[in-house]
Amino acid sequence: MHRVHPVSYPLARHDRNRPPKLHQRRDLCALHELELALLELGFRHGEPIFNQSPAERTSDEAFEIDLSRFAAGDLLLQCMRPPMNDLDEGPKRKIEPANTNLERFFFRAFEPCIAWSARSHLRLAPAMQARIRLEYQDRREMSFQQKGWGAPYHELNALEGHGWRRHKGPRRTALFLLHVAALWPGGPGYLCAFGMDGCTTCVWSYRLARDLRHLLARPGFVMAELELGQIPEDVTDLRFCLDWKIEPLLVHEFTSEIPPSQPQSTPTPPRAKRTPRKPALVPQG
Repeated sequence: MHRVHPVSYPLARHDRNRPPKLHQRRDLCALHELELALLELGFRHGEPIFNQSPAERTSDEAFEIDLSRFAAGDLLLQCMRPPMNDLDEGPKRKIEPANTNLERFFFRAFEPCIAWSARSHLRLAPAMQARIRLEYQDRREMSFQQKGWGAPYHELNALEGHGWRRHKGPRRTALFLLHVAALWPGGPGYLCAFGMDGCTTCVWSYRLARDLRHLLARPGFVMAELELGQIPEDVTDLRFCLDWKIEPLLVHEFTSEIPPSQPQSTPTPPRAKRTPRKPALVPQG
């Protein structure tokens, strides 16, 4: 029976001289929801993977995590936005990259789908831009509010030369799911589900484990849109979000046109950065 290994990052450290504490991890509720769904689909529990480098490490070279424990057919499960460009863009709410060899496999797996990933700004890769439903093509590039919860859209860009426009209407945000069959030849698969903040990541995982479980079945890339509702003041579980509208905007099943990912030293950034306050058209690389 194949194993599922939940992968987690440490919470942000206020004192970088102190090592991260093993019990203080990001998005554990979301990981728990999705892992239970995968166990019901036939996996068994593997090992928790702490994707982190030693606190005192200063080298730019990736810290080597032992990858020999993972077998073909295993699945690495992550419920967190990949911090591919957090340090490049510098949003207030950023995730500290782990700088591990495993993280570089994760980033490489996202490259055919997402070209830029920071907390306040995400741009789809060219191969996926063309696959968004016609009426939602202005979601090819998105900026997100950082104040409050839910990370609702701030501005949208169809990348057709007309620039950014302010999002109007109900508070909505984007959700993503990536599932690859093998991170490297003969290696484990990878499943990553995330929203643009911790709350929406939790809601997305909860719904994927219940009424949207069919999206977990095959390798591919999914982009969906969540209409943000109200979180009850006396909340004690997640049932309040069962009627929140989630609409798939892009569901692409992988074929041989998306090869298994290979490691590389650093992801390729766009040609120009976007400043958080004033979005500007980012040319496609």
